[in-house]
Amino acid sequence: MLKETTIYSVINSINLVYSNQKSTVIQMDTNYNKKRVWHQLKTKSKTTFLGYLLLGLLSGAFLHVSHSCIDTFSFDREKEEIDLSGIKKGASDIESAFSNADTTVLASLLTETSLEIYRETFPEILVYMPHYAKAFESRKLLFANQIFAVYEFEAEGITYTVEMTVGDDGDWKLVRF
Repeated sequence: MLKETTIYSVINSINLVYSNQKSTVIQMDTNYNKKRVWHQLKTKSKTTFLGYLLLGLLSGAFLHVSHSCIDTFSFDREKEEIDLSGIKKGASDIESAFSNADTTVLASLLTETSLEIYRETFPEILVYMPHYAKAFESRKLLFANQIFAVYEFEAEGITYTVEMTVGDDGDWKLVRF
């Protein structure tokens, strides 16, 4: 009988411990779920707050940049006064260099970069330079600002452009022809 009592008491003890552990686990699980839900709510509210804060900062930055760009590039600005005499002088110098087929003068009218590009073609263009000058007489100024100008002319049904820029010395130099 002692053995039976001992076995039953051990089994009952195990059941009791098991049932106590099970209820403790359930209780711990419930507490854990409450804590997890509370943590998720706190995290979600922090995340939501940070998201709205970031959205507000980005919206403010966008509005600031767009507003400053509108002020900088106002469409109502008055046009700058451009001194066309320097541009016209540069164009007439180019025309005379081509009409005389003078590559030395042409070299002095080119920018440094353009001279490097065109120098090798000087012997080839000598024959065509007077024809180019004749066509260049009918030039029209397409665009000009303080540092850059574009002329357009037509030869044999083809439209060509000539680009000029202000050199370091203040004279207008030939960029591309």
